[in-house]
Amino acid sequence: MDVLLVDSVPLVRRLAAEMLEDAGLALAEARDHATALAAVTAGGAVPGALVVALRPAPRGTRDCGAEARALAAEIGRRCGGTAPPVLCTGESRILLGGGGEAEPEERFLEEPYGQAELVRIVLDLLGRPAAAPWLVRRARRRDPAG
Repeated sequence: MDVLLVDSVPLVRRLAAEMLEDAGLALAEARDHATALAAVTAGGAVPGALVVALRPAPRGTRDCGAEARALAAEIGRRCGGTAPPVLCTGESRILLGGGGEAEPEERFLEEPYGQAELVRIVLDLLGRPAAAPWLVRRARRRDPAG
């Protein structure tokens, strides 16, 4: 598995997954932190990159950045290591905690982001050469009924 993608919003998660799949990356998707931990525990594969969408709690803000960092640390503890998370949010950077700044080793993507941005950051974390933008797209089979 190249990437573990965690986002509680199904449509956003699916779009991000398609962006990464178009670049030829193998990934697992999770709707929350518990599902993400179950995916890495069951599969035994260490993700090379962890992409976490930060969403505020319904009853106000919380330090979503700390939660994403805790998830990355727990995956590292269970699986023997993972890359620092890519933190994605359309909310205020203050959700990152610590004054709204990402840690030096982390990557931050402001929503809405494009495929080129997401793929570039993930490939960089994986230590792979960046793909040319025109190579990122692949033909998709569309269901004529859908």
